[in-house]
Amino acid sequence: MLFSFLFYACTQEQPTDYDQSTCGTPNEQVAVITSMDFARRDDDGAALGFNLDNHETDFGDNEGCGLQDISAPDGSSGIDNAFSGLLPALEATQAVAINGLIEDSLRNGELILLLELSYINDLENDTCMNFGLWRGEGTPMIGTDGSVLDGQSFSRSTLDPGLVETIPLSNSSFIAGPFDYTLPVQVLDVFVSFTMQEAYLSGNIRSDGSIYGYFGGSVALDDFKAITELGDIGNVGELLDTLLAQASDMDIDGDGECDAISLVFTFDSVQSFFIEE
Repeated sequence: MLFSFLFYACTQEQPTDYDQSTCGTPNEQVAVITSMDFARRDDDGAALGFNLDNHETDFGDNEGCGLQDISAPDGSSGIDNAFSGLLPALEATQAVAINGLIEDSLRNGELILLLELSYINDLENDTCMNFGLWRGEGTPMIGTDGSVLDGQSFSRSTLDPGLVETIPLSNSSFIAGPFDYTLPVQVLDVFVSFTMQEAYLSGNIRSDGSIYGYFGGSVALDDFKAITELGDIGNVGELLDTLLAQASDMDIDGDGECDAISLVFTFDSVQSFFIEE
């Protein structure tokens, strides 16, 4: 398979002062991500996402790289999710294999992503809690239907998580950000790091403790070039290079050059726990 993605989550190893908080009573709600997919556009051209650049861009604007923002399904404007516009073209190629490989990685333990809401005291409304997106370690148990079972425990990786402090929870919903998170990707035998910069995550807590939602940020075009310049992927690389350049909608370093593209994943999870050591 020429164009294969295998996602792992990691960041640089750094000490984290995790035990300190201004949110009061220590408590935690943990969920392990069981499925991920790209956030796609619906028949009306709307898609999930965030206003990453705090600007509602129209065609030709100096800000937002002159590429018109889209709307969210709920009608919110200024949404940055340019990658969603490329999916129909990409899925006509070998890139269609991406989703299956992500699911396989989540089930076999190669990719364990854990959502933690710490210092949370109410699953519906809480004025102050902390958020963490962690890399986990362990081997998930799989049910007869092929899905990851709930109620399992995993160890925290020593890799630095994405953390956001003192966020509110309202009607079991929250938004955490901004934070940076790196997803190394395997293409053939080459590993490439994709960093989602200034990322946000929107989550909804179910009564059983599971969390679903979406997260997204800006990914530099240079991160993609490590893939598009691989000779073994042939025309797929050329197609990606062209499409990404045309759809770049973010200026992440503020130098006036459009050097990144906004990208959003949807996710679902089941309740889990941390093995505290």
